[in-house]
Amino acid sequence: MKIKLDENIPLRTQSLLTQLGHDVETVPQENLAGCIDEQIWQAAQESSRFLITRIWTFQIFAALHPEPMRVSC
Repeated sequence: MKIKLDENIPLRTQSLLTQLGHDVETVPQENLAGCIDEQIWQAAQESSRFLITRIWTFQIFAALHPEPMRVSC
């Protein structure tokens, strides 16, 4: 599975998921740390990745914007 980890997820999670065979990228690795939720969501959608975050507002945002948006950090 292709996964993107938000910056609020412990780094150890990337190692664990990679060991399980997942393709894992992190928000900081992509220089997206500090970007707004919409930009993180867009990056996840454009790379067809499952986003893991602790921010509950992503659930609302994802429901309102199922298609990728065009914003930049």
